[in-house]
Amino acid sequence: MVANGYIFLYSGGMSATTIKLDGRILAEIDPYLEKNQTLTSFIRESVQREIKRRKMKLAASSYIKNLEKHKQEKQDLDEWESADLSLESE
Repeated sequence: MVANGYIFLYSGGMSATTIKLDGRILAEIDPYLEKNQTLTSFIRESVQREIKRRKMKLAASSYIKNLEKHKQEKQDLDEWESADLSLESE
């Protein structure tokens, strides 16, 4: 499998990739590593979080565009937002 020029060589989708970080960045990362956490796992988790964040940002943008396109849906949601959902009877 090839993605963005990287050839995945190992099972599970892992590639033989080397990432170079300068000493300043490594020094900034160090205090945030958990006691038994490796630098590799920290970087992997950070990249996964960033990918998820970007996907959520794209989804939110797409959702907003969809609401702009479907005005009735937006009106229904606005009505739902303003609805009194309390269980108290008048």
